[in-house]
Amino acid sequence: MTFDQFKLLALVFFTFSSSLAAEEIERNFLSGHDFELSHTTKQTEFTVSIADGVSDGCWLGASRSKSLIERELLDAGYTNILDKRVLGHLIAVDVVGYETVSARCAINLTFKLSVVDQDSRRRANVDWISLNYSDTISYSVLMTGPKTSMTERINDEISGFTDKLLVDIQQAKNAVLREISESDASEAAKEYLSIMIE
Repeated sequence: MTFDQFKLLALVFFTFSSSLAAEEIERNFLSGHDFELSHTTKQTEFTVSIADGVSDGCWLGASRSKSLIERELLDAGYTNILDKRVLGHLIAVDVVGYETVSARCAINLTFKLSVVDQDSRRRANVDWISLNYSDTISYSVLMTGPKTSMTERINDEISGFTDKLLVDIQQAKNAVLREISESDASEAAKEYLSIMIE
């Protein structure tokens, strides 16, 4: 490389570096927020899964519980409910229990929201794809009582947990939107991120 070629290369590099500095990337920090929840939009895909591990007739009608959750999601404006989906928001309800003594039951109910997304990396000419499950929210309750009222009590708990999930989603969105509005970010950046969250 001649000295003139070196000077030309240095000039090109200096010009390129100067243009990068002029277009500096804006950085702002939001801390302590659950972005999986706050980025839940009306277009978010939901799948509801019910695992019935209850014996001895202590819970009748697991399919009705799935319908209850889906109805509450629809009422809240979340209409993208799919029967089976690999990616998106998975609401998993796991109910286990049995008859303890004559006509009395013990039930453990877990209600969990997991966000499933995909990540990929290319290594040695192979695309490696992984599914990442992020357990975002989990509620649970242990119940005992008469078998005759247990199905109704389980469905009431599931309905209550679904309501709580919808409130938690909205509160997460409100907290992030509040911090965005109070940040030092440019108005364009605030507007862009707010649209993604609302």
